[in-house]
Amino acid sequence: MKTHMFNKVVMFVVALFFGALGIYLACISTGILPYQPVVDALAWVNTGWLQMLCGGVVGLVLFAVGIKILAIVFARDTQHGRYATVAKNTLGDVIITTDTIKQVVQRSITAHPQIQSSLVFITTRPESVDICVKMALKLDGLNVPEVTADIQQTIRAAVADTTGIAVSAVRINVDNTVVGHG
Repeated sequence: MKTHMFNKVVMFVVALFFGALGIYLACISTGILPYQPVVDALAWVNTGWLQMLCGGVVGLVLFAVGIKILAIVFARDTQHGRYATVAKNTLGDVIITTDTIKQVVQRSITAHPQIQSSLVFITTRPESVDICVKMALKLDGLNVPEVTADIQQTIRAAVADTTGIAVSAVRINVDNTVVGHG
């Protein structure tokens, strides 16, 4: 089991414990559950309303801590997917942002006069990237499959040569076409 996953499991169990303890103490302080076992455990606190107030406050705090820990455990990693690893060596990792890969793709397709506009999407994988380009093409008697195959090769070569990252797939989505020069 990876350390990251182990930490999540431990935090999840702790969060469940705090959440359950918080709900239990809050229920005791409101009278939903009998509080005699807790009264005996908290004999050092004065009896009556102070005991209920302490139990309720402690219960709500523990419940809030449990919810916060659950939120941390299940929060999405905002950095995941924004970087691709170029190389790993004894000195450390070399990474490149997906924005940089997008710029390489955009520069590589500007040489194609058939492309009127484009949007680039990058998906990182452990050892490679997937590239999806949504584009509008100018139709001047061109063969769309041949032009897009040429664009795919250009993109694959540019990304591999410039960044050293393997490209597992280049998907071209022709979204719109324009007839004539424009």
